[in-house]
Amino acid sequence: MADSGITVSGLTATGGVGQIALGWSVTEASCLPYLRLDKVEIWEATANNRDTAVKVAEIFGAQYVRGGLGKSVSRRYWIRARDASGNLGEWFPESPTAGILGTTTSTTPSANVLSDVSANAGSITAGSITGVTITGSFIRTAASGARVEMNSDQNALLVYQTGSVATAQIRAIADNTVASFYGNYGPAPVMNVQNDGNGPAARLAGRGLNPAVLDVDNLGTGSGRDGARIRNSGNSSGGVAFIGRASANGGYAFYAQNGGYGPFTGQHDAMIRPDVALVEGDIVVDLRVLLRRGIDDTLTEVEVANQRAQKGALGVVSRRVAQDRKFGGYFAVLPRDDDFGLPTLMERLICHKYDRLVVNSVGEGQINVCGRGGDIAAGDLLITSSMRGKAERQDDEIVYSFTVAKAREDVTFTHPDEVRLVACTYHCG
Repeated sequence: MADSGITVSGLTATGGVGQIALGWSVTEASCLPYLRLDKVEIWEATANNRDTAVKVAEIFGAQYVRGGLGKSVSRRYWIRARDASGNLGEWFPESPTAGILGTTTSTTPSANVLSDVSANAGSITAGSITGVTITGSFIRTAASGARVEMNSDQNALLVYQTGSVATAQIRAIADNTVASFYGNYGPAPVMNVQNDGNGPAARLAGRGLNPAVLDVDNLGTGSGRDGARIRNSGNSSGGVAFIGRASANGGYAFYAQNGGYGPFTGQHDAMIRPDVALVEGDIVVDLRVLLRRGIDDTLTEVEVANQRAQKGALGVVSRRVAQDRKFGGYFAVLPRDDDFGLPTLMERLICHKYDRLVVNSVGEGQINVCGRGGDIAAGDLLITSSMRGKAERQDDEIVYSFTVAKAREDVTFTHPDEVRLVACTYHCG
C-alpha cells in the first residue's frame, strides 16, 4: 500500500512533432499542508517494462510535454504522486508492463511554413514555440470567459474572471517566489496597484513564519531611503506616516509626518515567571533588568504590585502571552537575522523561563481599582494599593514618581475591597 493518499489516473500520451504530450488527473485525499501534492513523477521506458524506466520529469500540475525526440519514436510512461512530506502514491498504470504508449509523428513541417503545422494556419496543438519573438495585437488563452491576454495596444497583461473562476492568480511552484518585479528607471514605481472599484487596492494574506507576511526592505542608503510611506491623498487633511525611517532621518520605527496617533496606547514588553498569578488590568512593577540593547531598548522581569504608593510601576497588564519555547518571541532587544528570522539562543532561554506581558504605560485604557483609597471622581490620580495588583485613589493632585494613572470617570465603592475596572489615562510612560 502506498504511503501517500494522492492518486493519479487517466494518463494519456499524444504524439506530436518530436515530442509526446502527457496529461493526467490528480485526486487529493487530505487538506493538510504536509500531505498536499508536491510533484508528479514521470517515468519513461523504451520497452513496456517499468523496471527499465527512468524518471524524466517532476511536475506540479496535470500535464507535461516530453520534447527532444525524433520521428516515429515510441515511449512507455508511468506516473505517481509525491506529497510535501516525500510520501509516494500508487503507480499509474498499476501494472509494470502496461505503460501508456506514446509515439511521435513520422513527418515534420518544412521550415518557416506555418500552414504545414495546421491547415488554416491558426493553431498549434500539443506543441511548443521556443526561441522566437511573437508580435501582434494580442495573444490570448481563450476567445471569451476566464482567460489571460497579452494586449500590445494597451501594453498590458489582462486576466479575466468568471463566476466559476473566482480569482486571478500568479502561482509559484515549490519554493519559487510567487512574483518578482524589478525596475531600474528613475523615480517611477516598480509596481503600481490601483483599484477604481469599491474594494482595496491590495490585500496580502499568508501563513509564513519567517519573517512576516509582508517584508519591506529599502536597499538604498542616506536621507529619504525609508522602508515605506503610507498616505491618504483623498483629502487635504489625510494622514501621512513613514514606517522604517532611514537612519539619516532619525531611524524611527514609525514616524507621523501629518496627523496624530489615535486612539493611542503606549505598550512595553515585560517578562514574568509562569507561576505568578495576575489578571488583565493589574499593575506590575519592575523587578530587574534582563537584557539591554543600545539606548532605545531594555527588557525587564516584573512582579505584581503589592504595596501602597509603590515606586517602579511599569504600567497595567493588557495581556499575557505564553511564549513559544521552540521558535521564541521576537523581542526588539534581541534582533534576529533579517532573511531567515531565526531566534537567538538567548531568546529561546528567555522564552523557556518566562511568560511575556504586554504592559500599558502611556495613553488611554482601563485599570483595576479597589476602594481602599475611597470613592473616585473623574480626574483623581491613582496609585498602587496594598491589595495585590490593584490601584486606589491618591490623596492629593500632585503627580509623583509613584503615580500610575488618572481616572476618567466617577466610581462609588460599596466596600474597601471591591474592585472595579476604571477608565483612565496612564502616567507611567
